Amino acid sequence: MKRVLFISHYPGIGGANLSMLYLIKSLKLYGIEPLVFLPAHGPIEQSLREYGIPYEIHRYASLRTTNRGYIRNIIESLVRLLINIVQALILGIKLRNEIDIIHANSSLVFFGVFLKFVMRKPLVWHLREFGHEDYDLIFSLGTYLSGWCYSKADTVIAISEAMKLHFKSYVYSGKNIVTLYNGVDESQIKCRLNQPSNPMDNKMKLCIVGGISEAKNQIDLINAVQLLPNYDFTLDIIGEGTSQYVAKLKATVKNKGLDKKINFVGHKTKIGELLADYDIGIITSKNEAFGRVTIEYMLAGVPVIASDAGANKELIDNGNTGVFYELGDVQGLADKIEELISDKEYRQKLSLNAYNVAVNNYTAQNNAQKVLEVYNKVWDNEPNR
Repeated sequence: MKRVLFISHYPGIGGANLSMLYLIKSLKLYGIEPLVFLPAHGPIEQSLREYGIPYEIHRYASLRTTNRGYIRNIIESLVRLLINIVQALILGIKLRNEIDIIHANSSLVFFGVFLKFVMRKPLVWHLREFGHEDYDLIFSLGTYLSGWCYSKADTVIAISEAMKLHFKSYVYSGKNIVTLYNGVDESQIKCRLNQPSNPMDNKMKLCIVGGISEAKNQIDLINAVQLLPNYDFTLDIIGEGTSQYVAKLKATVKNKGLDKKINFVGHKTKIGELLADYDIGIITSKNEAFGRVTIEYMLAGVPVIASDAGANKELIDNGNTGVFYELGDVQGLADKIEELISDKEYRQKLSLNAYNVAVNNYTAQNNAQKVLEVYNKVWDNEPNR
């Protein structure tokens, strides 16, 4: 039985932590004994308790931050670096004989590399976000030193080829990078393919799920809806964002006279149980690192319209398991929505094909088996074992 320390970069419930939860839940079936580190208290604690996953709260700091100006960046980086070094010394010595493998769950969390040096244990490092492109973050240590840190991992896991290419192009050579797509727990997803249709419900229901932000680009969809005044459908925007940005989008919807067609429904904790109620799922992200929501749509039997950006092109076979629109082409997006609304047989074809691909390739169990292979490899190559 291998004991694995998972290091999360934040205590919330977003894509990275959901992926970690599903991964740990599946890995436990293979005898992995997990321990999770969190940098603060937060919503994910409830999920960890529900899954019976032990966790501890310790103060450590991300070394990818927003740009606050040259001088402030240097000062903040030194403080964050010092926090990580001190904590690594304290916790690394304490846990040296209790942990077999360190698994850093995000490209933002560098704490794992400091623990590796102290504990002399293999490090697996997950790259789950671009950083600048999706969250407007910089490397506090600069790209050279940050790349050096990534190179010290025994294996770096990129969640898409787009992610792998990005890091190899801009951060470091990436000789130790492998691509393993995320997995989604299909048991949490209600599939509409198994449900009888309601002949009395003629109004189409569309949704877009995810954090509300400029990077997720919901504004393109709002503008596309405005171009379809003659179609009877509703759009639910599911997710949360900063109060200022959400207010801005709500004002845009109201000013365009779309407030009876577009609904902001906030965050939903069990989104997998709700997706089956929708006829079309939409992704408008400017640069999707993987596309967890895309796979959730597919597993729910919901046909997908996605921007041709980031990893979307890796997950979707255009015209077979979903359809693309060119990022920024609002009229093109409206045309795709119109096409799917008007063609039930096409929607059914996309849904069935997408479900089959997702259930055979993008489940949590598939992901866990591949991660377990990585663990076995780094464990077998560990000289201090």
